[in-house]
Amino acid sequence: MLPSLLLRKIAGPIIKWRIRADKGVLFPKEVGHEASLDSIEEEELLFMHVANTQFMTLLTPLGFSSWDSAELVYCDQRPERLRKQTLHFFKRCLRRQIHNRGKPQVVAKLNYSGMRLRSLLEEFPDAKLVYITRSPYDAIASHLSLHRSMFDHQWGLANIPAGRLQRYFARRYRYDVAFYRYVENLIEEGLFDASQLMVLPYQALTEDREKAVRAVVEFTGLKLSDDAWRQIGEQCRAQGHYHREHQVLPLEDFGLSKQRIAQDLGFVFKKYGFPL
Repeated sequence: MLPSLLLRKIAGPIIKWRIRADKGVLFPKEVGHEASLDSIEEEELLFMHVANTQFMTLLTPLGFSSWDSAELVYCDQRPERLRKQTLHFFKRCLRRQIHNRGKPQVVAKLNYSGMRLRSLLEEFPDAKLVYITRSPYDAIASHLSLHRSMFDHQWGLANIPAGRLQRYFARRYRYDVAFYRYVENLIEEGLFDASQLMVLPYQALTEDREKAVRAVVEFTGLKLSDDAWRQIGEQCRAQGHYHREHQVLPLEDFGLSKQRIAQDLGFVFKKYGFPL
């Protein structure tokens, strides 16, 4: 929320007061993605400060407009000046975090930035990429259900015209398909070598979380303390008892079917062995 270290110092007492007063929750866990003033969030949201992320269509009413938001999707195709400005801002954010935390490396979760991978690698040529693969049936149903829940929490579904909501999900699905195609094309082109890209099946995270984390740490060369490993172990054990409080809706609720997804993304099912 606050990339500026000075602003963090100034606003820190207010934010801490809101947390102590139990007023720090932005999205409750029932929505499907718990977010609060004291929780770790996705670095993709930093691009909200420069209005250059697909989150703009989720967290503002823009998603319900007639504008198709293609400029926010196909980031690698934007003018060079805009791409460089965006990535330079992001780099400065990471530098501040490195200075603030005293860590030599940064781990960033950039879910929509698969569509700006070329630009990211131009700015960070030594970056290591972890690409988590999951069956499109599950990934797309989960993704669209989360957006629907967030809209309900932010605006109330009854306040959104049905036609606009349907148009949003149709557009969102189209860009989900574009995401898969773009990333897979980059892999096929050989943009990444074996030392730079790690493909991690989602199933590996659900079956043996700690083993999956160790594989990521080994691949990225991260240096973790004994205390960090203790916390990872505790979190992995806690995840074993996780019970989902939000509902993942069937694909049909979004005007989709398994047949259509299999037709649009058959190459993903075939490459990663997901059952059709």
